[in-house]
Amino acid sequence: MKSCVFFGHRDYYNYSQYKNELKIVLKMLIEKHNVTRFYAGGRGAFDQFCSSTVHELKKEFPDIEMCLFLSYLPVKKENFILPANYDSSVYALEKPTPPKFAILKTNEKMIDECNFVLSGVCYSWGGAYTAISYAKRKKRPIIPFSEFIIQKEKHVKNETALINLLKEMDCL
Repeated sequence: MKSCVFFGHRDYYNYSQYKNELKIVLKMLIEKHNVTRFYAGGRGAFDQFCSSTVHELKKEFPDIEMCLFLSYLPVKKENFILPANYDSSVYALEKPTPPKFAILKTNEKMIDECNFVLSGVCYSWGGAYTAISYAKRKKRPIIPFSEFIIQKEKHVKNETALINLLKEMDCL
């Protein structure tokens, strides 16, 4: 089973206008690279955008799974409610981690475990930026979705152009 993890900003402009482009990228990951599991931390706009798009694609690809990765264990497991659009959750940290570093360490663990990283990072600061910097240092395959947003406004007019851009950027 191959997997992809999403990282983007908690608060950013309206990602939803790029849903068709995200579907193209996700379908390519599913069809060409056999990705069946997607992960997000569930903390913001980009995670919501990606998880809802994966949820929509489940109609076409019923075997894919959207998994919430947890940085903190729920205080009372019986009170934990899985957010909408997620099929499961996972706590990836193997050893106790101070709360101050839990998100950072969870992000690193998810990058280490996943085959692909999809980035919605547009700023050069914050936790998502730190995660993508870590992925670059680890030489993980990164799909720079934020670049697609910029490119769409400049060049990309259709699905073929987006796929060519993916190939040019050597992401897939």
